[in-house]
Amino acid sequence: MIAICALAASLAAPPAAGQELLFDAQPVTLQGHVLVPLRALFEWAGGTVLYQAGHITARGGGGAGADRLELWVNKKQARLGNTDVQLDIAPTIVDGRVMVPLRFSAEAFGAWVKAQGRQIELSLPQLNRTATMAIPPAPDSLLGKMWRVASMHYGLVAPPKTGSKTPHFDLYSPARQAALKRELGKDAAQKVEEQTKARAVAGLRVEQDFLAEDQKHGWLVACLRAGPQTQRQKLSFVLERTGWRLDQVEPAP
Repeated sequence: MIAICALAASLAAPPAAGQELLFDAQPVTLQGHVLVPLRALFEWAGGTVLYQAGHITARGGGGAGADRLELWVNKKQARLGNTDVQLDIAPTIVDGRVMVPLRFSAEAFGAWVKAQGRQIELSLPQLNRTATMAIPPAPDSLLGKMWRVASMHYGLVAPPKTGSKTPHFDLYSPARQAALKRELGKDAAQKVEEQTKARAVAGLRVEQDFLAEDQKHGWLVACLRAGPQTQRQKLSFVLERTGWRLDQVEPAP
């Protein structure tokens, strides 16, 4: 199902444009349904998207799906070709981003969607494309909050406004902050901020996630693109009194 990539990992040759499914905002689960940013999904499926005042028009290009799909924000009505369709959940706006129901939208463009455990596998045989992603957790759950810290770490979501001049360094656990200071010197916090700004993560997807039984430790594996390269990383977290903190970032196995 879902996947996330990483930074310190060994670099892989970038796939051709559009072939890697990467989101510039994290998918969400609402009312038991997975919703994803609209543009990344449709373009991965070989289509084009036009969004105007709540009206979404996606045109197919993969050869096995609809020639035209129309959706409306906050409306459960859709139009697939010349056929009107009733959706289980309406497209919606989350954190300023338009999200569309994953299964309906993917299948409309000829993709196979297979859910198993905590993952979803998307397959486009006609374009020889596959993607595995983790099922996004509910935003207010412990896993959902961990995903949000990962989004902050990669610069897809701004950290909370606390007045701190080093908000990305503040995402790390005290133990990790101490290790960074030993590694980078006394100005480690400023260097972390500079590295975050220079990283320019264009998109990612979470491939796997895990919450320990004690609910105080967890991890996720992310596939991401920073510049022309696609990378995979494992992010480990520890739950502190103030919330999830990033404890380790390493290449994913």
